Amino acid sequence: IVLEETDDTESDHERLRALVNALQEFSGEGEVRLSIRQRDGEEVEMELPRARYCPELTQRLGDIVGPWGTVRA
Repeated sequence: IVLEETDDTESDHERLRALVNALQEFSGEGEVRLSIRQRDGEEVEMELPRARYCPELTQRLGDIVGPWGTVRA
């Protein structure tokens, strides 16, 4: 998952919380990594909870990141 940092810190935090919640709902063995592209151009990578890959999860994650990111399975 790639997520762009915005000027709205609270919305950024809410998207991150929503991502973690969605992954917990689809708990599984698949490794999930998040790359946050900060406004200064730096990238921060972090590991998120493991999940079970399925079209429903991919759709949910895509809905959460919206135009601020991308989801790659």
